[in-house]
Amino acid sequence: MVIARERARIAQLLGVLLPAERMARDCALAQSGIAADRAARRFLITQARQEAFHAKLMASARDWVHPRSTRSLPGDATMVRYRALIERALQRGDLAESLVGQQVILEGLGHVVCERIHAGIAWRRLGFTRIGALVAHQERVHHAFGVRALERMIDDDHARRRALAQRAAPYLALIDEILGTLAELFAFFAEDPLAYRSEMVTTFPGWLRAEVQPSRVDGTARETP
Repeated sequence: MVIARERARIAQLLGVLLPAERMARDCALAQSGIAADRAARRFLITQARQEAFHAKLMASARDWVHPRSTRSLPGDATMVRYRALIERALQRGDLAESLVGQQVILEGLGHVVCERIHAGIAWRRLGFTRIGALVAHQERVHHAFGVRALERMIDDDHARRRALAQRAAPYLALIDEILGTLAELFAFFAEDPLAYRSEMVTTFPGWLRAEVQPSRVDGTARETP
């Protein structure tokens, strides 16, 4: 049986994901307006619809698990700054950078988190098993799309790869900051935020993975395996 305190923590975790899903919806919709490829535009419009569904699902699940869990959460302010980075890239018409920030980095972390949440909720018999599996699958698909789209856009342009890897650095710094602010939540579930970060990095294309700097989660530099 899931105790009340654990329900509150699960609701808090779902609440942390909510602004990320809303940002993903808005980003995919904006990307569809600047993508040159028709198939990519169709995919991004579909992604925006799926992200809107994910946001509604997260809000409903949070309210069902713990109805009073609507206060501001650790990481909210940092997520606002993350959104601002992506919005600036979109305003410049820089589809490649927006793909790095959204589909590659944030969705890379998102599918790691969603798969672990899905496993945890299934173990606790809280329901949402099939829908949780669907969300985790869609997050994987969104991430894979971003990786493939980037590979097509930059091909073997090593100078552009290096430039994009450099522009990825502030996004990764904010990811570390978000994970650090959630340290208490990770500790409650006996999870290591560095494990999430390391697993996220393994999903990156090789040229980006090679440039990733050591994690600074909790303000202490630690090497990422």
